[in-house]
Amino acid sequence: MSMAVASVLFGCNGLNSEKKDNRELSSTSATEWTETQLLDTVQYQTFNYFWDGAEPNSGLARERIHMDSIYPTHDRNIITIGGSGFGLMAILVGVERDFITREQALERLEKAVNFLSEADRFHGAWP
Repeated sequence: MSMAVASVLFGCNGLNSEKKDNRELSSTSATEWTETQLLDTVQYQTFNYFWDGAEPNSGLARERIHMDSIYPTHDRNIITIGGSGFGLMAILVGVERDFITREQALERLEKAVNFLSEADRFHGAWP
């Protein structure tokens, strides 16, 4: 297993420890996982990063996520356009992989589009 994959796997582990469902990880070590198990886990945890970590007013990806909810520079509600693009694609993966329903995805996508349609722009781009 490459160091990059291991870093992603272990870096994302526990981001959503409160949520329990049938996709909960087994107690086997990462070296015992099949390639499919590893990819399923990375996809699910990446999806959860963008889904559960989204800024609540816009549904878009935050610039920073502090898992302890302590934001020392008051940047809790700052979103990132580039990261939001990844988050929107993660929603599509979430539907395809049955992590969420189409209705949930549509609701989140409409929220993001409605927010962006009303957001301030500078020469057509969001500042």
